[in-house]
Amino acid sequence: MIKVSILVITYNQEHSISQTLDSIIAQKCDFPYKIIVNDDCSKDKTPIILKQYASLYPQLIDLQLNEKNFGIVANYFNAVNRSSSDFIAVCAGDDWWCDPLKLQKQVDFMENHPECGFLYTGYKQFINGEYREVQSIKRYSFDEIITKGNGVPALTSFYRRILEEKYQDAVQPLSHDWGMEDQPMVLWFSLESKIMSIDDVTAVYRVEEGSAYHGNIDKAIGMSLRSYDICCYFLNKYHREDLLPAVQKKHVFSMIYKYLGHALPVNKKLCDTIYHITPRDGKIYLLYLISQIPILRKWYSKRIM
Repeated sequence: MIKVSILVITYNQEHSISQTLDSIIAQKCDFPYKIIVNDDCSKDKTPIILKQYASLYPQLIDLQLNEKNFGIVANYFNAVNRSSSDFIAVCAGDDWWCDPLKLQKQVDFMENHPECGFLYTGYKQFINGEYREVQSIKRYSFDEIITKGNGVPALTSFYRRILEEKYQDAVQPLSHDWGMEDQPMVLWFSLESKIMSIDDVTAVYRVEEGSAYHGNIDKAIGMSLRSYDICCYFLNKYHREDLLPAVQKKHVFSMIYKYLGHALPVNKKLCDTIYHITPRDGKIYLLYLISQIPILRKWYSKRIM
């Protein structure tokens, strides 16, 4: 019986996928595990590399090469539904694990804490050839996560598969146009089980040069709007509309921060669709004003890069 399925979702990651798979294959465990790889119709050499690994490790790697692009969410749940293990772990094709005992630690923890449905660990970033320590943000309750942000690093996610099945039945994530798989799942787990963490740093998140703030602003803002959509869904579903003002402020702050990260003026009309910013909002209003003055927003953009 497979104890853990590790989901590896890939798309055009020929330069990183070998490191990802090597780090998973190097895991030291006293239980069997399976690596479920779903490639979403990559256009580079990723499929060739994946076939080589699947040939070398036929008992370990279960490879699916999509003939068309499903998109990250559909591809993710396709991989989930191909698993048949007690637990599921996740590692994207451009990240890797730095602790060979990661899986063993997480399985041991979960078996000793049956109340825990979702577990994560510490991680570090790899940016422009350098490692950066990341301060762990411990948020376990629904109220904290939905009003302050999801502090769960997806590349360290570890959860019970039976609860994942219940999540899909309850929320039907593929029926929503959310464009992300992790945030709604974490919110659901925080309500239906317990989210817990281990302090150990077990994984590395690769940040491509310039991607943190100089990507596509429309995509960045679109992600904030979809995140707000997700939060509203859960507030309505679980009758927690009392948290809506805090959720609105959080998402408007996130949008302003992204505009400033790109050294662009805030689109107030768009922000107002979520929350109307006024001088009474203190820091939020101050950041909005900074974004409207070219010299100040350029200064602030360099400050937060």
